Amino acid sequence: MDEQPGSRSIYSRLVERPVATIMAFLAAVVFGFVSYQSLALNLMPDLDYPTLTVRTEYPGAAPGEVESQVSRPIEESLSTVPGLASLESVSRAGISDVVLEFDWDSDMTDLSQAVRERIALLDLGDEVGRPLVLRYDPELDPILRIAMGGKDDSARGLVALRRLAEDEIKRSVETLPGVAAVKVLGGLEREVTVEVNEGLLHARGFTLDQLVARLQQENINLAGGSLLEGQTEYLIRTLNEFKDPSEIEDLYLFGEDERVVRVGEVAQVVERTREREVVGRLEGAEAVEIAVFREADANIVDVSKQVKDAVFGSPAQKAWIKAQAEKKKKKKAEEAAQEGDGVAGDDSGREGKKDKAGKGKKGKGKKGKTGKKKRRRPSKRNPTRGMGGGGGGKNNDAMVERQMTNFLAHKMPDGIKLTVVSDQARFIESAINDVRSTALVGAVLAIIVLFVFLRHGWSTFLVGVSIPISVIVTFAPMYLFDVTLNLMSLGGMALCIGMLVDNSIVVLESVHRCREEGDPPLQAAIRGASEVAGAVFASTLTTVAVFFPIAFVTGVAGQLFGDLALTVVFGLLASLAVALFLVPVLAALPAMIDRSRDSGADSGTALSGSGSGISYRPQPIVFAKAGWTDAKSLWRWLLKEPRWRAPGRLLVLPLGYGFVLARLVVGFPLTLLARGVFAAGLGIGAAGRWLWALRPWGKGDGGDSIFDRAFNAFGDAYGGTLRAVLDRPMYVLLPAVLLFIGALRFGATLGTELLPEVHQGVFLARVALPVGAPLERTLEMVERMEKGVARLDGVQSVYTSAGAEQDLGTSSDRGANTAEMTVRLDEAEDPEALEERVREDLRAWVEQEFDGVELELTAPTLFSLRTPLEVEVRGRDLDELRAAADDAVAALTALPGLRDVRSNLQSGYPEVQIRYDRERLARYQLDVGAVARAVRDKVKGNVATFLRGGTQKTDIRVVLREGDRETTADLAALNVNPAGVPAIRLDAVAELVRATGPSEIRRSDQERAALISADLVGFDLGNAAQDVDRALRDIRTPNDVHFEVGGQSREMEQSLGSLQFALLLAVFLVYIIMASQFESVTQPLVILFALPLAVVGVVPALAAFDVSISVIVLIGSIVLAGVVVNNAIVLVDYANQLRRRGDSIEEAIVQAGRVRLRPIIISTLTTVLGLAPMVLSMGEGSEIRRPLALTIIAGLSSSTLLTLGVIPVLYAMVARLRGAPEAVDPELE
Repeated sequence: MDEQPGSRSIYSRLVERPVATIMAFLAAVVFGFVSYQSLALNLMPDLDYPTLTVRTEYPGAAPGEVESQVSRPIEESLSTVPGLASLESVSRAGISDVVLEFDWDSDMTDLSQAVRERIALLDLGDEVGRPLVLRYDPELDPILRIAMGGKDDSARGLVALRRLAEDEIKRSVETLPGVAAVKVLGGLEREVTVEVNEGLLHARGFTLDQLVARLQQENINLAGGSLLEGQTEYLIRTLNEFKDPSEIEDLYLFGEDERVVRVGEVAQVVERTREREVVGRLEGAEAVEIAVFREADANIVDVSKQVKDAVFGSPAQKAWIKAQAEKKKKKKAEEAAQEGDGVAGDDSGREGKKDKAGKGKKGKGKKGKTGKKKRRRPSKRNPTRGMGGGGGGKNNDAMVERQMTNFLAHKMPDGIKLTVVSDQARFIESAINDVRSTALVGAVLAIIVLFVFLRHGWSTFLVGVSIPISVIVTFAPMYLFDVTLNLMSLGGMALCIGMLVDNSIVVLESVHRCREEGDPPLQAAIRGASEVAGAVFASTLTTVAVFFPIAFVTGVAGQLFGDLALTVVFGLLASLAVALFLVPVLAALPAMIDRSRDSGADSGTALSGSGSGISYRPQPIVFAKAGWTDAKSLWRWLLKEPRWRAPGRLLVLPLGYGFVLARLVVGFPLTLLARGVFAAGLGIGAAGRWLWALRPWGKGDGGDSIFDRAFNAFGDAYGGTLRAVLDRPMYVLLPAVLLFIGALRFGATLGTELLPEVHQGVFLARVALPVGAPLERTLEMVERMEKGVARLDGVQSVYTSAGAEQDLGTSSDRGANTAEMTVRLDEAEDPEALEERVREDLRAWVEQEFDGVELELTAPTLFSLRTPLEVEVRGRDLDELRAAADDAVAALTALPGLRDVRSNLQSGYPEVQIRYDRERLARYQLDVGAVARAVRDKVKGNVATFLRGGTQKTDIRVVLREGDRETTADLAALNVNPAGVPAIRLDAVAELVRATGPSEIRRSDQERAALISADLVGFDLGNAAQDVDRALRDIRTPNDVHFEVGGQSREMEQSLGSLQFALLLAVFLVYIIMASQFESVTQPLVILFALPLAVVGVVPALAAFDVSISVIVLIGSIVLAGVVVNNAIVLVDYANQLRRRGDSIEEAIVQAGRVRLRPIIISTLTTVLGLAPMVLSMGEGSEIRRPLALTIIAGLSSSTLLTLGVIPVLYAMVARLRGAPEAVDPELE
């Protein structure tokens, strides 16, 4: 390519105006730093899950009734919603969940509204609750969980513990900025129960409904308007709420015929604890869990830190408490020593005087005086001690003590212990620190490589400074495009570290080459930058373009890696701007300063020497002198004007002096900073040259270093080899093709998975007893299991939560028969191996010690995904489904690598089914609804009202006394006559049948289904799915029963398929860009041969590190598509320039190879070494970043080595096959 006049003029203006260019980049850096301070910090990118759940409660209904009366009607109504991908429903006892899954990138707001409109048209009956539309949101998960335990495990102690958590911790934490809500789980809550003797109540002529209504009428606080009397307006209020349970017993019921009865005569009012749904346990004792939820835009790390500081105290408060404890301990030791001295040296008379007067040479008087002096003496460990003086010292000490003890843990009663169960911020901080450290190490390694090759401090400084500048500038567009700091964006930032210097290396090497060819420094900067500007722009554009197809990636992959793609794009564009506009200016800056010194233009600097031996001495005092000169000039300007203009000039004078002051205050430090940076660069260069001169291995005979001679010899050997193989292309092409074919065949044996599992030093053990097991039985099992888990080697702590609150945020498959243990592990060098060992030990112990207990071991998920393997068994008949599901479970359990194989079709709740006889009901003039409600109110109870105590509300439940509702016989004898008299037994109008129904009924796309799920251990997802598919084919089933493999394997197929399409599209875009750059259709095809050469290195590297092909690996392959062609672009571009100058094809390609060998090796080494720490890192979240870096390192390394041979040979072959002359404009080919 010929140098363009426009480009030359642009670089001429840039080089001649260095201050403007540097100030522009300084402004960009400032904006980037400000943006960094404003960026939100999250665990993962914001994921917009395309699912909606319609949850409907049907109290007291069995799964069969829930399916027929709730789930099916909702399915039929929603089956035609636009964009629906799948429709599933789960019917459990008392609750229905209908799950709608849509295509990714659907407008969930519009779809939510469409679903609500259709549900509003449904009439499900009066007993069915209103359907609620729920969306999964990761922000609904708590960012921090704290367990609070005490010494008192009695009911009274647990009530006090729960109230302490709600009154003190919850109310305090909810006021902190960024905290959306605080939820308290576990412990015990008070409840007032009115246990009715129904026989006495009916004998007095009253019914249960009348008692409930009377309680509601009497327990009121009601506003009565206002009254104006004179000049005062009074508000009228009725205050008649119950203040004590005894008031309920004294309440009177009034009936017809002047019947009056006191409630205490027909019922017993008892204050007891409410039947609980959740029990928390910590270290073998019951505890209360405090879950903290953040606001949508709040910074997780900041919110977590504020909460922990408020609960456990800040680091300064903890240090003060520790210092005070040590001080008290020391004081007690001194008291004991002084008491010993007093006993030895004082007689009884002296002891009496001392007690009377409070004085003495020894004992308390002296100690007290000494202690007073110590309290006023400042301490390095406690600088707040002794603040103030005189009489105010005690007040100041008290104020400091209040400040240092103003946190919740210090205010708790004795015996209360607070422990952090889980903290998302801990993982985020560790992951961020790991990314920072790996990025820093990578940057240092890249700079070392630069110095080794360039051996010039100023040049190394120029390229090295492009890393922090590009990184800081990247934060500005990240903020503008709402990209948060998370694992994905930070991974993209670390990925950029090794690539940010590539463009600067090419530009600086071109400038250096022009200097060697004899150009003056300024001309070398201009010509060097303009010669490679096109190639640098094209190579960067190819890398940037490969990320555009990410927009077409569907599934979770497209959601996850959007932030990574944007971060890399912003970083590369920033590095492009630095390389094309800042590096040439800085490269010419020493010469510009030298020229300014020679012309005497800069009176504020002193320069000596020339070329690379510049000695720079900043003289900042000159800047101050210039400010004083400006001030005197302003005063003279005022005095020399006519007097009639003086007032106007006086108005302008403050502005003038303000400018002078701003110049001194702002300009002076900036000038010092700029000159300091420049001096640092020159200092680094001088130190580098000095160290290089003192290197122990010396120089060669010609004055060049041994490294130079070795590299020149390598370049000569490469040039000679290249010249030889140009006439024998098959010597290069055949081995490359064979290596590529071998890599493809070997790559087919690699495993596949959706995403690597991230190990966080903690895992969850979910256990389940048969459905219908009470919470008490679950607790007995949990207590035994906790002790066994705590004894396992490597376990640090165990927190257990048994049961579940059935609210909007709880999965409907959780209940009284389930428990979840959070197992935190000890720190280890290999956390993955430790976690796997503890999991296997736990599985073996549970299988040996517990029968009928299901165990599921999972890691805390960073995002919502299905179980690794799921098999749907679809059919119509539940018995056939259960039989097929049992056969499938047996077949899958026998497969290696599958663990925790389980089916959802299990024995359900033991039921007492009430089957009403409508003829009998009609004979008694009763209806099913009234009778069913009467049974529910008498057995379960009816919360009539509440008892208020401060901020607490205690339910008042009306229910039959316990002796009338204990057995099935009591249930059959219930009086179901709403009027009470005459008594009508339940078994007189209904049949009571004992049965066991299904635990749940699942439907998929309006067809009944059973779900079998399993976890993987030691096997990849792709091979396991193939084994499962083969095992299911051998199972014989009825014609209308069939299997479908789903779970993460289905998501993996969709994501990998879309990523493969994105890879092909990225290659196409790279070709389009190169064809436009070179104005040729054949040369881009030559360059694209670098892509298959990358496969030669990627496949063996993945096998060596035991890494499966995943979404992460394919993302790395897409990045490779834009990176590996850069070296070929630079090589071909320079060969074209040489051919335009008249060189032959062979001479041009050989010379281009030798000239571009150094920048190609430097850019490859800097990228590889910049990413190497990511491969070797074992920190938090490294499982996500390691496959990405490994893919790029291996692909770039192999592609670079093969590119140096294959691309020149193909270039020459294509040129000769087209019959091109030896010297021609390649754009015409």
